[in-house]
Amino acid sequence: MRRKDRRAARGRRVSLRIRRTRTTPALMDQVGQQLVSALHVCGRQAVIAVTGGGSLAISDLLSVPGASAFLLEARVPYAPAALTEWLGREPEQSCSRETALAMAVVAWHRATKLSTQPDHAIGVGCTAALASNRPKRGEHRAWIATHSANATRLVGLSLAKGQRDRVSEERLVARASRLHCSRSWSPAVVRLCGRLNPNGEQSRPTNRRGCWLGRSTRCMTDIASLHALPSSVWVGQWRSN
Repeated sequence: MRRKDRRAARGRRVSLRIRRTRTTPALMDQVGQQLVSALHVCGRQAVIAVTGGGSLAISDLLSVPGASAFLLEARVPYAPAALTEWLGREPEQSCSRETALAMAVVAWHRATKLSTQPDHAIGVGCTAALASNRPKRGEHRAWIATHSANATRLVGLSLAKGQRDRVSEERLVARASRLHCSRSWSPAVVRLCGRLNPNGEQSRPTNRRGCWLGRSTRCMTDIASLHALPSSVWVGQWRSN
């Protein structure tokens, strides 16, 4: 082969046809892309942790330009040992509201260290039990939590067993994650097909935010208000006036 022909062969581009299969995750629609774009410019910076199910939410965020303005880090503690390391303790149950809340709090602490504006840091935790290669005893479900210095929010998603394959359930949880984050920090709204359990929400008064951010060692609060949502444990001495 002549030198000219060898150069042409090396520079030749090969066009491969991508065939869509059942295992190919459905791409976001236009509304979903607009929702992600709104999150990118909401002024927040997030660390996201998911236990495998719902991981499409991470790829959704990265597939729209401008993700670096919103996403600081994404973790997938998939193995039980990895989840234990992320939480700093072994969870009683991998897929539960308590685990999702704990994951979000750890993610928020991580975000405050990575963000240039700790006041705008947020943590997102998602844990899901979805369709697998073996039958599940319990229901197919997901818990999604967001945590910041101002508020903690939680939403649960229940899925009918046997009506969707794994890819469809993954896509639905990803959509729920985007919707939950947008309701928390962006005015954008998207319709969601599915049944969402009642949201839990706890807003923190200004005098408590300093404690969360490590700027204060004490605060005045109402004992009854601490039980509004089991999302935090306040350690210290409580004194009534």
